[in-house]
Amino acid sequence: MMYTVPSAAAQDEMFALVGRGHHDFDDSVYEVYVPIYAGGERAGTIVISKPLHDAQGMGRTISILSVIASAAILVGFLYVMVTNYQYNKKLAALAYHESLTGLPNKAYLEHMLETRLEDAPGGKHAVLMTHCLNLSVINSVYGFDAGDRVVRELVRRLESFVNDKCILFHFATNRFVLFVKGYKGPDNLTALVKRMHSALEEPLDSLGVSTGILAKTGIVELNREHSDPAEVFTQALVALQYAEESDLESYAFFDGEMAERLRRQETIATEMRDFLLHNNTDAMYLVYQPKVDPKFQRILGFEALARMNSPSLGAVSPEEFIKIAERQDMIIPLGYWVLETACLFIRDLIAAGHSDIHVAVNISGIQLLHERFIDQVREILAKTGIREHNVQLEITESVLIEGFSHVYNTLNSLRDAGIKIAIDDFGTGYSSLARMESLPVDSIKIDKSFVDSILAHEGRHPILRDLISMAHNLGLEVVAEGVEHELQRRYLLEWGCDILQGYLFGKPLPKQGAVAKLQESFG
Repeated sequence: MMYTVPSAAAQDEMFALVGRGHHDFDDSVYEVYVPIYAGGERAGTIVISKPLHDAQGMGRTISILSVIASAAILVGFLYVMVTNYQYNKKLAALAYHESLTGLPNKAYLEHMLETRLEDAPGGKHAVLMTHCLNLSVINSVYGFDAGDRVVRELVRRLESFVNDKCILFHFATNRFVLFVKGYKGPDNLTALVKRMHSALEEPLDSLGVSTGILAKTGIVELNREHSDPAEVFTQALVALQYAEESDLESYAFFDGEMAERLRRQETIATEMRDFLLHNNTDAMYLVYQPKVDPKFQRILGFEALARMNSPSLGAVSPEEFIKIAERQDMIIPLGYWVLETACLFIRDLIAAGHSDIHVAVNISGIQLLHERFIDQVREILAKTGIREHNVQLEITESVLIEGFSHVYNTLNSLRDAGIKIAIDDFGTGYSSLARMESLPVDSIKIDKSFVDSILAHEGRHPILRDLISMAHNLGLEVVAEGVEHELQRRYLLEWGCDILQGYLFGKPLPKQGAVAKLQESFG
């Protein structure tokens, strides 16, 4: 029951009751009546009384005043108690609910899981953790106000799946959890997840956002081995990572083999974070792959490629550690480290007499959408003393799918400053040469899959040949990557490709080896 401070009318009533003699005719007892209200309605009355049999004159007056003072103290005590109760209730609401959505949060879920795991171990319950993948992009492109509106809308859609067997929680910024009770089997969970994803993917045109919500879900079926909510959360995150890495399914069930992979990922993340913070190990380094002209095979530039040599795991593939960096919010500092290290390499090349050489650096979509990206690039160039024309930034086609106007403005500013822009892996995504015409880019890099198909077609490859021709008509330079055979080089030279890159001309080399290779190229 909630006790509240009496209203003004109630206070008038209280003071009207103060000072009545017993039964209004016996003045041998002095009484004070304090009405108590709960939820705005009177619930009862506290009576404070004092016998006045032996009190005479001044003593009688003092006794009456002491009763009134006691009543005032009691009212004050009740006011403080009610105020503290209301304050603590607000604190509890803040601690257990997310302010934007009003949904119960991670702390609430943790408390509930503790109870469930203790009271009903092995019950038919499951945790479905859903990650809304493109919310951060929506925030970057459309602004945080639009992002908040999108979050409220996606919550409205998710709440349509809430019933007596499903409870919705706002687990983290872009993650939501559906706790499912009493389901029949995994097929029921799979069907539920697919319906959720379908609902989230519906366009958000009414909110001024030209896309839906892309979602992935990790699923943990609770059993008798689960005793700790933290363990459940970890397993849900691992399953979610599997789902995010899959090109086939948008969900994944946790199984025991995932735990070993999690430990490996945590080791990689820890070592990468330590390197980026302190730069006191050789865990990460750059290698440089030559880019040559097709005819004379002279080196025209290099592509800087990040590598990782884990102290505990050995060589880690770029595909693996880059995905971990993106998930662990390290891709931005990693990208800046790559750019600065590449600029220091350019400085060495210029000191060796090669002032026209350029070095290409891969830029992730997350970096490109970051608000300080342009400023950070300028700061690195100023710090290392490198001119803009010596640097080329490579972006993938996938960056162009969302936030096109933001990407356009960023690329335009960089290109106006003199930095070369290239589209990497062209032909594997959703772009077309028609769209390239509207983008501030200098070159396209034809994906290795096209180059590989040259041998299969025995040189008859009208699509690739026409692609090179049309790119030239748009004023774009064409780079072919993945060249490994002399026959590929000959056909690409015949079709007018501008720059070639691949193992035919050398594997990626450490800094000193790359400088020596360059000197040899012009020797």
